[in-house]
Amino acid sequence: MNRIPFRGGPQVVQELVAGRVNFYVSPTLGVVPQYEEKQLKIIAVSAPERLKNLPDTPALTELGINFVRFGWLGICAGAGTPQPIIDRLNRDLVAIVGTPEYRAMVEQAGSIAVSSTPQELRQVITQTLDEVAGSIREFGMQQEQ
Repeated sequence: MNRIPFRGGPQVVQELVAGRVNFYVSPTLGVVPQYEEKQLKIIAVSAPERLKNLPDTPALTELGINFVRFGWLGICAGAGTPQPIIDRLNRDLVAIVGTPEYRAMVEQAGSIAVSSTPQELRQVITQTLDEVAGSIREFGMQQEQ
């Protein structure tokens, strides 16, 4: 396997569809249009479970591969933000994430709608950094200059 640097995801997807790249690990949203047009096949997802917009595509864990990685969105505020403001933002965001409209939009994009507390988000960020750092060390990855 050889790493081929690209400027961004759309360029990789173009090369994948053209048959000049064999595979690509991508955010789901970046390949669903080509998947729906039958221009490429999604082999598996790295989410903890099957995605609602790809019900026939297994999660890697179903295939016996213990690898779970998924993108997440977090709302952050400055370190000095008063706790009552953080609490209010969190309450409002949890309410939005719980709406059927938001859930449908997120699921259609190939994600799972989940809300959390600020402390849970901190744990997700820490866990993501630890996992990514481990993968970087394991595979000897480095940033191109």
